[in-house]
Amino acid sequence: MAITWAGSLASELYHRLVVAGWLEGSGRQLMVSDEGRAQLAAVGVYIDALAPHQQRGCVICRCTEWNDQAPHLGGVLGQALFRLFLQSGWMREAEDTRALHISALGIQQINRIARVATLQVG
Repeated sequence: MAITWAGSLASELYHRLVVAGWLEGSGRQLMVSDEGRAQLAAVGVYIDALAPHQQRGCVICRCTEWNDQAPHLGGVLGQALFRLFLQSGWMREAEDTRALHISALGIQQINRIARVATLQVG
């Protein structure tokens, strides 16, 4: 079991998705690329179900983490991945903090998402 902060995981996911080409755009609003849409669907996250028809694909918000100013994954996509990780039993939230406990299986499964580097927890 590894422990990380919610913001650190969101920052890591943001970096992975950008480097893998799953996100495109600039500024705070990003879009999911066609490749990202297909790959996210493969893990059970369906972009079309997350966004209203008129905003199809615009489900990501590039937020800045308060403690290190690093961009992180926010918005509906960030929430959907967070729920997926919790519901799959890959991680659980610590009580009274923003810490996350990620299981060995969770690290393995999260590392399959936008494989560009091994998840750094700690």
